[in-house]
Amino acid sequence: MNSLTAGDIRVKWQLPADNGGSPVNGYRLYLNDILLVDASTQSTLNSYTYTGLSVGQTYLLSISAVNNIGESPKASLSLLAASVPQK
Repeated sequence: MNSLTAGDIRVKWQLPADNGGSPVNGYRLYLNDILLVDASTQSTLNSYTYTGLSVGQTYLLSISAVNNIGESPKASLSLLAASVPQK
């Protein structure tokens, strides 16, 4: 696994417990409610690293699952971009 640099936030997720009756086709990732990544055809995607964020700034990170029925409600986290001290 690649290490993170200052201003990076990595998120991981699992398949939703309820797929609404249709297999998950992929995911959409949002940053502050703006669509950042449309991976709606990448069903094996289970992590993403937000990069280039400003250290000390709080961000709203959201993800939704997409299937043939539509897009799920977003699951969201509010996280602070940080830097890790050097050894």
